[in-house]
Amino acid sequence: MIESLLNLSLPLLIFGVFVVLVVSSELGFWIGRLALKIVSKNAPHYFDNSDENVSTITNSSLALLALFLGFTFSSAMDHFELNRQAVINEAAVIKTAYQAAKLQPAPYSQELVKDIREYADIRLELESTQSNEKSVREIQSKSQHQLEKIWSQLRAIAQKDPQSGSLDLLFQAIDSVGTAENARTEYLLNNVPNGLFVPVGLFLIFNGVLLGASLGEGSKRHIILSWGLYFLVALAVGIIADLDRPLHGFINVDQQAMRIMRSAIH
Repeated sequence: MIESLLNLSLPLLIFGVFVVLVVSSELGFWIGRLALKIVSKNAPHYFDNSDENVSTITNSSLALLALFLGFTFSSAMDHFELNRQAVINEAAVIKTAYQAAKLQPAPYSQELVKDIREYADIRLELESTQSNEKSVREIQSKSQHQLEKIWSQLRAIAQKDPQSGSLDLLFQAIDSVGTAENARTEYLLNNVPNGLFVPVGLFLIFNGVLLGASLGEGSKRHIILSWGLYFLVALAVGIIADLDRPLHGFINVDQQAMRIMRSAIH
């Protein structure tokens, strides 16, 4: 359920968080108004400094919320950066393997170059696949099958012609390709744990109720200011979730390096 919510489009995600905060705030507001009626009967001067109470509670609550969101944003940003570097690294090692394959004598070079191109096409499918483990693993399985085909060719070349030019370089390059593929796949899948968003959601609801109750105990409701704050918080949560979707988020990891690489190994 959490994964489905986090995979909503950015506008829907922001709107959903905003609605949750508004509803929580309204609930807290009526709780605050009820508390005001009950307590004011027995202690009429209890709320004389209500504006100061609102300010104190709001500042403390927002500080804790900012700390929590900052930690989550840091985790999502680290994941985003790892995916960005993984794309650049994979494009570089595939191009290196292609160049090493071209150094091999005929007829080995033609077949190796062809297979490396097919491998690059498979890896490019990540750009259009769905952002879920099943789809990513399917592409990984296809690319590993293609990579095993390349390894079989290399072993055959090593047996037939062990003195083939730059064979050691090609072995190292293909090994780097496999390492880069595994790293990129794991970075795509090992995102910010969904469980981390559970306390974030609970904390947002708690803050909404707390802010609403504080406003209910005050002399003014501050609808425009409070709803503006909720929108900004919802926007922050949406950006955090979107950063954690490197393939198809609104803020996604640029795949240009892979496309440039593919055009270079024509």
